[in-house]
Amino acid sequence: AHLQQGFKLVKNWQPVEGVQTREGFVNRTMLEATTPGASLTLSFKGTAVGMAIISGPDAGIVEYSIDEGRYQSKDLYTQWSSYLHLPWYVLFAGDLKNKQHTVNVRISKDKNSASKGTACRIVYFLLNE
Repeated sequence: AHLQQGFKLVKNWQPVEGVQTREGFVNRTMLEATTPGASLTLSFKGTAVGMAIISGPDAGIVEYSIDEGRYQSKDLYTQWSSYLHLPWYVLFAGDLKNKQHTVNVRISKDKNSASKGTACRIVYFLLNE
């Protein structure tokens, strides 16, 4: 991924607020952004694209655009996010033509009313070649 403003590579992520976690999704490298407007771009070849994320109490909403199409949004907050940083999988598209694509991801200024923030923590990108 090409990190633009606001995203950073965190080498050994751990939650700071003492909320429970799931084994295998802490103490690992991930991409993290916590402020609206943070963005990244990923070029890939395949028919599907998404993200494996950590969804916790401060999970935000991401907006994404594939191949310069219109932006759509995905809420990263789950019904368990208030008390657990859990692995969550988000699919942006699953029926793309099998060719080169670009997805732009940015943090929305909007957030789920139950969330304490606008964070996005990406463990993996999901691709289908």
